Amino acid sequence: MAVNLNSAYDAFNALPEEQKKAVAQFQCLGCANYLHPEIEGDPESGKVQAPGCYMRERYERGSEVKGCGCANQTPDNVRVGVGAEYPGLPEGFDRLGRYTRLMLADNKTELPAMRVIIFPTQAEQEDGFAYDEQTAVVWKYQQSADTPIFIRGLMPRLNVPFIHVILRGDVGTIKGGILITDALMEKIAGMAQK
Repeated sequence: MAVNLNSAYDAFNALPEEQKKAVAQFQCLGCANYLHPEIEGDPESGKVQAPGCYMRERYERGSEVKGCGCANQTPDNVRVGVGAEYPGLPEGFDRLGRYTRLMLADNKTELPAMRVIIFPTQAEQEDGFAYDEQTAVVWKYQQSADTPIFIRGLMPRLNVPFIHVILRGDVGTIKGGILITDALMEKIAGMAQK
């Protein structure tokens, strides 16, 4: 039976459960477009409820989907002197800076200024979105071996920043960028409080 991916609910429900939880945790939290109050999900089944605002953004290679994200994500939090931020992400990775939306060269296509892409594994990220001179890692962080990896990067040719969330992997094998340690993360969090 084919799934109608025109519906936000169907598009969200077509994701693997692990990616649904990651979208809810890292994108829906603090999003101005979020339309479903039960972000925690169904207590009986542990499944995440589908938000009515989800707009599928797929990152694929060939016919295989390698990563996902919500193209409808819009930050709801704005702090004076900091700008817009995504509160579902760790300190420093959550800041968008001055702009909340980017307009592409066609002057018709508008994108979130900081695109969040969620990959189930590091292998799928590497296969679908290689880090090189066109996609540069700036910061990388992983709290422990069993937690997601957060990558803050830049596509310099397009001047487009991005956040990658890799649900399973080893931050030590990712080339380039500054490895953010827990001590540096505490310092970044302290600076954000001021």
